[in-house]
Amino acid sequence: MRRGGELAGCPNVFWTLLTHPRPLLWFRFGLAGLLNTGFGYVVFAALELMGVWPGAALAGSTIAGIGFNFQTSRRFVFRSKGHVLSFVALYTVVFSLNWAALRALGWYGLPDLGSQALLVPPIAFLSFFGQQLLVFGEAAGSAGERSNRPAVCSPPMLQDHGHRSSLMRPHVSRLLIPGCGIFFVALFGVLYWCDTALYLRVLVWLIKEPFPHPFIDWEEVPSAIQCWQHGVDVYVNNTCYEPFAHGRHGYSPLWLRMTFLPYGKAWVAAFGLSLAVLFFAALVVLPPQRNIHAFCVTALATISPLTAFALERANVDLIMFLLAIAGVNCWLSARPSRLAGYGLFIVGGLLKFYPFVLMALALRERPRMFAAICTVTLVVLLAFGLTFRDELARVGANFPAGLPFDDIFAAASLPYGLGMMAGVSAPGLDAPLATASRGMAGPAGLLLLTLLAIGCALLIERKFKLTEVLGAMPRRDAGFLVAAAAIVCGCFFAGQNVGYRAIMILPALPGLLWFGRSLPTRRGRVLFTASGWSIVFIMWSIFIQQVVAAVFIPFGAMAFFHWLLNQLAWWAVVTVLLAVLLSFVLGSEIGRLTMLHLQPRSANPIPPTKSLLT
Repeated sequence: MRRGGELAGCPNVFWTLLTHPRPLLWFRFGLAGLLNTGFGYVVFAALELMGVWPGAALAGSTIAGIGFNFQTSRRFVFRSKGHVLSFVALYTVVFSLNWAALRALGWYGLPDLGSQALLVPPIAFLSFFGQQLLVFGEAAGSAGERSNRPAVCSPPMLQDHGHRSSLMRPHVSRLLIPGCGIFFVALFGVLYWCDTALYLRVLVWLIKEPFPHPFIDWEEVPSAIQCWQHGVDVYVNNTCYEPFAHGRHGYSPLWLRMTFLPYGKAWVAAFGLSLAVLFFAALVVLPPQRNIHAFCVTALATISPLTAFALERANVDLIMFLLAIAGVNCWLSARPSRLAGYGLFIVGGLLKFYPFVLMALALRERPRMFAAICTVTLVVLLAFGLTFRDELARVGANFPAGLPFDDIFAAASLPYGLGMMAGVSAPGLDAPLATASRGMAGPAGLLLLTLLAIGCALLIERKFKLTEVLGAMPRRDAGFLVAAAAIVCGCFFAGQNVGYRAIMILPALPGLLWFGRSLPTRRGRVLFTASGWSIVFIMWSIFIQQVVAAVFIPFGAMAFFHWLLNQLAWWAVVTVLLAVLLSFVLGSEIGRLTMLHLQPRSANPIPPTKSLLT
């Protein structure tokens, strides 16, 4: 029986490896690892002692070890033919990570020989697990061993699942995009260390306005703590923050109480790199891509300029992303872990406010549990507000605000931007009349668009019966889709958001693309598939804007057309996510009981629908 897109009772791939019934394989695995890493280290040490540049020595040891390692792994460990190209690709990634880590340790004054000795265990662990999962596969082994091997879990078969390949095995597709992301983090780290000017030129195309050094958003947090401890009012002027003059603290007051956070450029770099790696590592727990199309959409949206924007700034939204992923994982589990998930949502809300919207997921609970969760949340909010009421008012005044044409997303951007453009394009109007018309067009347009989006969401839910289909969706796909929909819709209508917050939409992709494959009607499949590609367009909007500005006049008709297309893409995606949220509410325990009480007594009772989480 399937549960959450996996066969019930089947362990995941890592549990299978750790509890494998053939300890002989692990013995050969470790013995070959010692032999291979020893061979590579001997070559590296020999070249290093001969005076070869450390980078060339590492490359030489890697190249020399590829053929040797492939033969030992193929003939001695896995006893399987394997794939040479996959092996070479894996070693390319391993080499890049090894080189980046070697240089990073060198920045702290460690010698190259000692640094490489420290890196041997994690690099060996990474390379061997990569071989097991990507090169030789779980089916590797002798014929006799293969017959005693437990069955491997296979992904569920879905309607219109499209073309499959060996890359779309769940344990492979889960790791491929995070692995590529970590590879690019290492690549940009090496580029910044070797040629900062080239690094900045590349980032200009990706995020438009890079700073001379990365991780400036995280740098603001420990600098504000440092100044606050010395009596500086950081809500007025954070004098310890170097990237901006007269910078003002705009985060939760709780951050200023975290005096244990270290301060200094070296620690900022360490935290920034750790957040980047943890961000991609967290993607491993998301539902896997089940076909090539889903993989391409997810890869393009994940490894994108807006993701690079978030990582380059090391914004606190990365921590919120990690808390949201961890919280949803707990929320999808049994009750004790599920309550811990709500706790993580509350922690995220206390640190950055907008994760409080995830508490709407408590609608899945029975009435008494729902009431208890709401009570605890309100008590925490009340205590937090009363304790920091003065500071919270000052934080609200420091929230960043920009024009509708900046790199932000918000429900108000489209109506207010069109209102501003209408005032510019009507020079015959008197100045007071033009100002009044712009002031009226913004709120009226926002109200009209919001009502239109809600109406379209209702229509989508009823036409495609999303409440029923959402109940049939794999558990993890549905859970991450609903959580991402709650965050994105809440942020979109609450106010302006800097573009990098769009990373919160990434967990919705597996669910949207599942709808794009599995809905019974062609129009429904087209709608949700188009929503996935609209997210790709949104995530690449800064790069497209740069291309448009380079080819055409920066603020001409083509630039306005790109801005308008980007705003329409946001409204289209948010409308679809609103339909998903409506389906979740109607299918939840609280939603069903509410509809039952609102229904006239003479009407037919509402039939119970399968909840996505029951």
